[in-house]
Amino acid sequence: MSFKRCFGLVKSTFLRQIRFNSNDQSKHGFVIGIFEDDDSNSPKLTPIGEKVDDICSGGLSEIVNGCEITGQLSKGIILKNIHQEFKNIAIVGVGPEDIGLDECGMIDEGLENVRIAAGVGARCLQRHGCDVIFVDSMDFPQQAAVGSTLAMWQEKLDNMENTSLLPRIQFLDHNDEEEWRSGEFKAESQILSRFLTEILNSELTALNFLEGAVDILMRYGITVNTRSENWMKFTALNSFLRITNPISKEPPVILEASYWGTDPKERPVVLYAKGITFNADDDFHCCCYDKYCTSMAGAALVIAVLQASAGLRLPINLSVVIPLCSYTANMSHCTNIDNKPSNKTSFLISDPDRSGMKTLLYAQYAYKPRLIIDIRALEAEIDGTLEDGITGIFSNSCEMWKEFKIAGWITGNRMRRLPLWQLYDRVRFNNGIFQDTSIPNQQGFVHAISAKILNQFLPRIDWVQFGIYGEKMPGRSTLTLIQFLYQLTTLKP
Repeated sequence: MSFKRCFGLVKSTFLRQIRFNSNDQSKHGFVIGIFEDDDSNSPKLTPIGEKVDDICSGGLSEIVNGCEITGQLSKGIILKNIHQEFKNIAIVGVGPEDIGLDECGMIDEGLENVRIAAGVGARCLQRHGCDVIFVDSMDFPQQAAVGSTLAMWQEKLDNMENTSLLPRIQFLDHNDEEEWRSGEFKAESQILSRFLTEILNSELTALNFLEGAVDILMRYGITVNTRSENWMKFTALNSFLRITNPISKEPPVILEASYWGTDPKERPVVLYAKGITFNADDDFHCCCYDKYCTSMAGAALVIAVLQASAGLRLPINLSVVIPLCSYTANMSHCTNIDNKPSNKTSFLISDPDRSGMKTLLYAQYAYKPRLIIDIRALEAEIDGTLEDGITGIFSNSCEMWKEFKIAGWITGNRMRRLPLWQLYDRVRFNNGIFQDTSIPNQQGFVHAISAKILNQFLPRIDWVQFGIYGEKMPGRSTLTLIQFLYQLTTLKP
C-alpha cells in the first residue's frame, strides 16, 4: 500500500468516514457481560445485562441457565431474535466479579478481563454482520471502550488492503459517557501509532512522515516547529547528520511540537524518539526491517501520545523532539565529533544507534523539562530476556518508576525496571571528549551502559528510557504513556 493511500486511511479514521452508519436494527448487535460463577453463586449478568434481561422478560437469564454458561473469560454465546429490540446479542464471560490487582503478575486482572471480553464480543458480532455494536461497560467503561475499539480494527490492521467498512461502536449505557469517550479516544491513538509504524516502506521518507504528523497535530492546536539541516549544522548536531543518507533527495529534519495544557510557566515533560527510514537493497530490508520499523515506532508513538494528550485536554505541558532522516546501511559511518560548549564536553560517535544523544541533550537545554522520556528500541538480547509481554525501563527516579509501574498495571502492559549498576559505568573521557568506542559491545550490556551515559549527562533531571523493541502489536505502549501522563498531572512538579 502506498504511503498516500495509507495516510489517507489514517485521516479518515479520525474523521470517521469509513464507519457504518445504519439504522437497520436487524444489523445492530449488543455485547453483554456475565461474571463467572464460584462455589456459592451461579453466573451473574452485569448490571446492564440485568436491565436487558428485564426488557426481554427474563429471556437472557433463562438461556444462560439452560446452556450452562459459566462466565469463564471470553467464553459465551450468540443469541438471535430473542426480542424485537435486541436482534443480535453476544453474551461473553468476564471472569470472576471480585478479581483485581495481581501484584505478582504485575497487572490488574479485572481491567484486563473487561478489555478481553469486550473485544471478543465485538469481534464475534462483527463476523456475524452487525454494523452497529452496543457494548456493555462491564463496570469499567473506559476499558470496555478500549477493548472493543481495538478489536474492531484488528483485522484491518493485520491486512492494510482490506477495504471493508468497520462497525460503529456505541456505549450501551448513558452513565459514565465521559469515561467511555476517553477510552475510545485512547484506543484510536494506539491505532494511529500502529498505522504510522506499519506504513514503513520504500515510499516513506522523513518528509512524508513530517507532513502526516503535522497534519494530525495541527487539528488539536498543537504548536509545531521544524529544524532544517542548516540549523543542525549551525547547532553542531554532527553525529546525527553523519548517519543521514547524503544522496537522499530529502534532507534530515527535526520535528518539535508543544502542547500547553496548563500554566506555561510550569516546566514541560519532553518526549524524545528518533524516526529513521531507510533506502537500501533487499538484503538490508530483510535483515533489518524489524529494527528500523521499531525506530519509526518510537516517533509514531510520540505523535499518538501528544495528540491524545491534547484531545483529552490533560492539564500538563508536553514538548516532543523527533529527529527524522533517511539512513543507508551501506554507508561508511566514520567517527564524527559533536561540540557541546554548554558543558565543555564533545562527543566522538561511531555507532549510529547513539547518534541521537546530542539531540536529546539539545532537548534538555532548549526546554528545561521536569522529566525527559526517551523512547527507543532496546537491543534484541534484552528484549529476548524480557520476552514480548514485558516493557523494559531505565530510570534515575524511583518516583517515576513507581508511576510507570502503576500505569502498566492499569493498561495491561507489564513493566520491568532495568538496573543502572556501577558495573555498567564504563564511560571514558579523553581530554574532555566522550568516545563511544570505549563502550564494550557485550551482549546484554550495550543499552545498560548507554543508559548510564545518559545518567551522567543528565544528572540533575528525572529521565526515563522507555524500551519498545519487539512489541507484537506496535503502539501497545501508547495507552501506558497516556495513563502515566495522566497520573503525572496529580503530582507536584
